[in-house]
Amino acid sequence: MIFVPIANIIFSIIALKEFLEKFGKGIGFTIATIFFPFITFPMLAFGDDQFKNE
Repeated sequence: MIFVPIANIIFSIIALKEFLEKFGKGIGFTIATIFFPFITFPMLAFGDDQFKNE
């Protein structure tokens, strides 16, 4: 992944999307997390959202 920077970014976004789907979040929250992770990650950590391991 280190040799292909564009693929690294794309796969990181896909992994983030899959991670947030486990919390029941949609694409809007994923986009917000890309630009404002310092706001959205504490919302996940200290909010009432539960990780759904399906």
